[in-house]
Amino acid sequence: MAQGKRFVTAAATAPNADDTIPDVKTSRRKAVKTSVESEPTRTAFTWRLTPDQVIEHDELILQLRRELGRAKLDKATVLDTLIKLAAENRAVYGALVARLQDV
Repeated sequence: MAQGKRFVTAAATAPNADDTIPDVKTSRRKAVKTSVESEPTRTAFTWRLTPDQVIEHDELILQLRRELGRAKLDKATVLDTLIKLAAENRAVYGALVARLQDV
């Protein structure tokens, strides 16, 4: 056996119903909200794109950023806006249905 440190496990102890667990006191300020509580719940969404789709989407996002004068425009915001637009506008919805029938 090589000289040096050796890992030794401690003997296991059986739980005992007679043992009591001490109460743990934690201080919590009830009036303070954390950032997690104040933000709406979101779910993850993964969208796998081909290299050509990536270029097409990036070009559209860049064009929208320039027209809107924004330094940043999130793809999730664009997708959410398109979905809302299709839900609110029958012409956009009809164009979406027609395009999806070809897919």
